[in-house]
Amino acid sequence: MRLYCGGDIVRPGTTRFATNYIALDSLLKKRVDLKKLFMSDDWAQHKLSRTKHGRELEQLLFDHAYWDRMTNIVSLYEPLYVVLRLMDSEVVPTMPFVYELMHVMKTNLTRQGAGDWMFKIIQDRWEKTLKHPLHAAAYFLNPRFQYRRGVGSDPELLQAVHHVFAKLDPTTESLGQFGNELVLFQDAKRGFGDRAAIAARSIMVPGESL
Repeated sequence: MRLYCGGDIVRPGTTRFATNYIALDSLLKKRVDLKKLFMSDDWAQHKLSRTKHGRELEQLLFDHAYWDRMTNIVSLYEPLYVVLRLMDSEVVPTMPFVYELMHVMKTNLTRQGAGDWMFKIIQDRWEKTLKHPLHAAAYFLNPRFQYRRGVGSDPELLQAVHHVFAKLDPTTESLGQFGNELVLFQDAKRGFGDRAAIAARSIMVPGESL
């Protein structure tokens, strides 16, 4: 099989989901080579070709409906895989982008025609394991997203920001100062409204300095 396909089909991923997705995607990309294998003399002379499982596998590989279903599955799971891969990345800090990644993923799934059952699973996992005030605060405080319509006035995000800061410094004086600076940030006043700051909103990673 390696001779015809140019390597292994299944490559281990960091999670079981990633491994399954990579395997399906690899099968799709190598289906032409797989068909060549099952039309070759090597397969015809192999003992497996005369077994029940071998004949069933051969029949499956030439079933157009099977490949159509696999194509549909891979297209649906690709947005999930991309988000998980980015969240595991060590190159770019993902905390300020978790909310945005979820939004982009849902948009891509909608474009692919994902069913309500998939969104229910994602929402359930989001609520139980991924959703966190720190992620919401990082999204809100990211200039790349803050000035989008609705982000700066989102009560859930704003509550998360105050919740996180109150844990960092619960003193009344600090909370008051933070509130004043937050208003300046939301309204893009003072340094937040400088030409350099505005130009850097979409190109700088949070945490970097101008």
